[in-house]
Amino acid sequence: MNKLYESRNSIVEYDDNGTIYKTLKQNLVSEDWLYYYNQVRNNNPRYIEVYEVIDNKTIAMEYVDELDTLEHVLKEPKHWPSIDKQFIIEAVESFHQAFTDGLRVSKNHSNDMYFLHTDLKVANLIVDKDMRVRIIDPDSYTWVPNMQWTEKYYMNQINMMYCIQRYFYEHV
Repeated sequence: MNKLYESRNSIVEYDDNGTIYKTLKQNLVSEDWLYYYNQVRNNNPRYIEVYEVIDNKTIAMEYVDELDTLEHVLKEPKHWPSIDKQFIIEAVESFHQAFTDGLRVSKNHSNDMYFLHTDLKVANLIVDKDMRVRIIDPDSYTWVPNMQWTEKYYMNQINMMYCIQRYFYEHV
């Protein structure tokens, strides 16, 4: 295994077949997590596909040939020639969809919890080499009470629109 990234919360590695393995250091993956994540994903190619939950700390998922994070693509002038109206629309749709798809799944669940991406920020969307926006960090989808962690989503709406407006002011 080759290490791609390590933080205080996880280790991300890949094998020779291109499968990504994310091992959590602090949180656990529940037995039914993949079932609910697949409801959020609903075969939408914007979401990273999770192949399996190996144990309560490790998931196996698809590899994406990443250009950069959405935040850096929007902020860095070197990426601006590749941005067009369709890309801007896809970026905004993807960001909002990552939030509303969790609400859709929550609506159909009988408890008072919400299945939300608890680390939803512009840096947790990536842009692949074909300029498609992808929603990453799938293990951040979890059941939370009282819509906890949603402030990150709302603060990053402002960040994303700031980045987009900066692009328009400085490039167009």
